[in-house]
Amino acid sequence: MFDHDVCVRDLIPPDLERLPAADDSYREARFLLRGVSIRAIVGVSAVEIVAEGELPDEIRRHLPEIFRSRVETLCKKKCVQE
Repeated sequence: MFDHDVCVRDLIPPDLERLPAADDSYREARFLLRGVSIRAIVGVSAVEIVAEGELPDEIRRHLPEIFRSRVETLCKKKCVQE
């Protein structure tokens, strides 16, 4: 469980293009990565990352690590990547 209120927009790297979300919510955001729309959803205890298309294997492996690192910075505690 997050002990810090995590806003999904704070997790998206600033150099990526942000896309309009279905509803501009505090918990869900979309961005563009190499031409693929990515949806990030913050839950009570996890961040779900959904690629809405195909990504190269290297990016698929690296993307969760980027989000894990950003959550750790915001919450100031270690996270587990599943």
